[in-house]
Amino acid sequence: MKLTVFVPRPSVDLKLLVRFVIRQLSETKEPDQTEPSPVLVALTLAALSHDHDFYNRLIDVVSSSDSAEKILRISKDLFMPALGQPADEPDRSEKNPFLDETTCGEVLLSALSEGERILAEKDFEFLRVFEFLTRTGLSCYSFRLYQFEAILRSFQHEPENLVRKGVEIIRAALGSPADDN
Repeated sequence: MKLTVFVPRPSVDLKLLVRFVIRQLSETKEPDQTEPSPVLVALTLAALSHDHDFYNRLIDVVSSSDSAEKILRISKDLFMPALGQPADEPDRSEKNPFLDETTCGEVLLSALSEGERILAEKDFEFLRVFEFLTRTGLSCYSFRLYQFEAILRSFQHEPENLVRKGVEIIRAALGSPADDN
């Protein structure tokens, strides 16, 4: 049985996404990591795509990256549509409405990391970014996405419980194949 889930567009402020990315980049302390994660760069591109001049300059920088193709695919095929921004190819959704499970898993790992940070620090500044990453990453897992939407409604005034339950759903999704989710 195939479950179809209508997902409302996440309401996340683009400036909040940019602040999140800046914080993430400033906290990266791994000396052997020469580039930020592809998910983080893709999120940056999507958040700044409305400024066409700046976006085009960023694309030029990203194009020299080792993972340029992956970054551009995540940004254009996953994050930009989730933010309600048009993709370059108007019929893209008909060709492949969702990315592969591996890509969704990478986005979910970023959401999991942020959710764990929120719970550990009790700092809910980037709660909407956690929600956005989780919803977007769960696009490969319709049942888990349905569960997360229910959690969002149930715990809209209880951010700590929302994050705790969201982290549980992410772990369940990452621990099972997409067909089981």
